[in-house]
Amino acid sequence: MTSPTSSHQASASHLSVAIDHAKHGRRVALCCPPGPNSGCICGGKWDDRAKQLVPHAPKEVGKAPIGRFFPRGINDATTNTATLDKYLRALPEANISIDLQSAGWLVADTDSPEADAAEQAHGLDGAVVRESRNRAYVFRRPADCPIINLIKADGDPLDILTFGNFLVHGTHRSGAPIRLDPHARPGPAPARYVEMLKRKAAENAVAAEATAARRAERAALYGGGPEPPVRLHQRGQRRWTGELVEPDRSDSLFYLGLDLAECGASESAITAALEERDASLGWNKYTGRKDNREYVRIAEKAVARAVEQERAPRIQFSPKATDGDTAAQLEAAEAEMARLRRALLDRDDRLEVLEDYVHTIDDVLANPGMSATDKVVVLATTREVHTRLSKGKEHIALGRLADLTGMHKNTVSKAIDRVSSTNPDARAPFRKVQTRTRNDDPEGPPFITTIAVTPWAERPRETLAVAAAYAPLRPDGKRGQSPKAAAMRWKRCGVHEDAEALVRGVCTVCGDVLGEQRVRPDQLESLNHTLGDSAKARAHTVSNVRMGHTLGDSDPPSAARAAAMVNTQLSRDAADRWKRLDPAPQEPVNLGRIRMTRDQEPPADQPPTDQCVYGDGPLAPGHRALCAYHRDLLAAQPLAVAGGEE
Repeated sequence: MTSPTSSHQASASHLSVAIDHAKHGRRVALCCPPGPNSGCICGGKWDDRAKQLVPHAPKEVGKAPIGRFFPRGINDATTNTATLDKYLRALPEANISIDLQSAGWLVADTDSPEADAAEQAHGLDGAVVRESRNRAYVFRRPADCPIINLIKADGDPLDILTFGNFLVHGTHRSGAPIRLDPHARPGPAPARYVEMLKRKAAENAVAAEATAARRAERAALYGGGPEPPVRLHQRGQRRWTGELVEPDRSDSLFYLGLDLAECGASESAITAALEERDASLGWNKYTGRKDNREYVRIAEKAVARAVEQERAPRIQFSPKATDGDTAAQLEAAEAEMARLRRALLDRDDRLEVLEDYVHTIDDVLANPGMSATDKVVVLATTREVHTRLSKGKEHIALGRLADLTGMHKNTVSKAIDRVSSTNPDARAPFRKVQTRTRNDDPEGPPFITTIAVTPWAERPRETLAVAAAYAPLRPDGKRGQSPKAAAMRWKRCGVHEDAEALVRGVCTVCGDVLGEQRVRPDQLESLNHTLGDSAKARAHTVSNVRMGHTLGDSDPPSAARAAAMVNTQLSRDAADRWKRLDPAPQEPVNLGRIRMTRDQEPPADQPPTDQCVYGDGPLAPGHRALCAYHRDLLAAQPLAVAGGEE
């Protein structure tokens, strides 16, 4: 407790002591005075993380610098008397401390009466006493004395201090007054204190060298990057530095997390380590996302796998096993062997497996029966579908494969069709199931197509091995071999195979009939030039029949009809010219939409006439709508032509 003086005298005493120490060149700081119940009343210390003042802990009360005046603690101590005067006017009862290093002092601070008596027995010549709950002895620090603190050396309750915060005036947390004469001149420190500090400095130097050697070793081990949160085994170290990686970066993160879990790292430590490694190693598998959900998921999975492996049954042999225990031991041995097999697949470096992967990929690239497009799609699809299957996903977006391969979605879809089969005997690497569902979103496409691609094999290398030996059934590069093209192909009549055919050209815009050709069955089949080499196709003769006869005599002489026949060479070029429509065709007759049947009746809205419905010729005997020519023409043609369509 302080002496019973007035508050003005107490504040003047605090100010005068602070100014006296500052005039002697000692940097002064004001510390938290103990309040009621020894609590903090100064506002506390500055917390850089919280960006605010927080109350001092009970052990800090009485000796910790005031945060609002000295946010960096004793490092903000000052010799400016005006500043000290301003601060003491704001908090007159503040304790006063000095910076030992700037004062050049060495302090032997006893922590008990026994330690005080022992030090007095050794001799304390030249010491200046600082009174408090326990005494402290102040000396002048020699020039060769290292600046280091020795706290409770060898269990002795004695602190030897050369830097830091040292209270010189005020009130102890226990209520004991603290006093030291600011004008006293301490004598040189005893040699025993200096030797103790030198031994401590030498020990610290050896420890620092060992620490530097370990850091250099770890820097060489981890490539100069951050260290793992736990000590890893050799395989884990290779994974940490990125020397050992998996084809899929998500697998690399999982196996790294598994190594960390096996070495005792917690889920939170694994999550932080995976996030740091993903960015530092340049994998960027899940970097840039709004949260670390994927890293948390991998960490949980790795810890669960490590716990499962720890709980797996292990072989335990009893020194006195009876015959009845033999079966149980064998069963335990089988379980242990199964666990070891799984461990070999999950935990070994798997260099041989990686080599097999590389060789299998080379075999796929060297497959002569597969195009370059199919090879790229096979490699990308193998990686993606096996990764998705490991996560329980069977469906794959076509756009995802297009992004992986850099190809158009249609190209990827056709390539998947070529390397897929629903028949396991076909030895295709994949099977593909495509479904279309109607889209309920009015702003979206009418249908949503979903593709389920699954490999026939269980492992990626097995899928690649199947692809290396697979030869897709590819067309010969010509058009016209799809089922739709086969249905639209020129062909003979299914009933009258030897009957001639009438080929008609119709304008695709207005529907006008532009011309007709009567051809033999073999000539009709020759129009399928896209199925063969058009340059080597045999030329055929086609009879071109003019439509003009429908306006004249309904039964012209055969000689006149023969004169109107024009022989045309039907090769690829001729057929293409016919399909392109000659820019200067012969004058056609617009007959409108025609419907020909075997018994043509006059239109319902027109009265019966005595003229042919297809011309102005007289009606044939015994017929109500057709002339003799058209009657014979229809009798010779087994196929009906309706609306200008064949």
